Amino acid sequence: MTGLSGGTEAEAFYGTSYTAVHRRGLQGWGNSLTDRQVEKLAIRRQGQTVMELGASSGEHLNFIATRPDWQSYVALDLLPAVTDPALAARLARSAHVRFVSGDVSRMPFATDAFDLVISTCLFAHLRDPEAALVETRRVVRPGGQIVIGLPCDPGMLNRAVKLVVTYPRLRRAGVGDPRLKYAREHVNPVGSLLALASHVFRGDRVRVRYHPFRVPSWNANLLATIDVKVRG
Repeated sequence: MTGLSGGTEAEAFYGTSYTAVHRRGLQGWGNSLTDRQVEKLAIRRQGQTVMELGASSGEHLNFIATRPDWQSYVALDLLPAVTDPALAARLARSAHVRFVSGDVSRMPFATDAFDLVISTCLFAHLRDPEAALVETRRVVRPGGQIVIGLPCDPGMLNRAVKLVVTYPRLRRAGVGDPRLKYAREHVNPVGSLLALASHVFRGDRVRVRYHPFRVPSWNANLLATIDVKVRG
């Protein structure tokens, strides 16, 4: 996570309630849709340098079915390990996983540093998503891959799930006004993010998919994925 609009309020929520609200029950299943679809698209090879943007405490690593001998897996986050410090500590004992604190709009990495960059639900939160997309493109080598998952917010299906599932869970977690929370945090609508990605990756091979219904509409789905093959 980086550039979160909620400031210390957002930090408190991610530190105390994120796992209970977003990683359990029906809401957890819905969020895992992003993890699963990103993994279906990510091409994993021996010796890869991999980075996950907005990695939190490494929750996405649970969804990687095949784990080749990566050269490295960098978990980048503005506040790494806040959501689940025990999970992050366990993953950090791996020879390949490294947690790094950094802003995706100004990444502390060299150009062409990674073979694969993934992100699950980060870009809806960013104050400057275009700068983050440009930086993502910069750090991936020619021939590499970028896979980004985007919630279809404010699509009709997304809003229906919020009303029935997400908002009640947030209220039970102590969030008094869930609509206000989403207004502060999900500052970038999916249509705008898709337009920005189309511009930034205009010289690359790009494919956008929608899930779970495959209808090419963010109103009728919960998730959009952007699969980019970077050209030289």
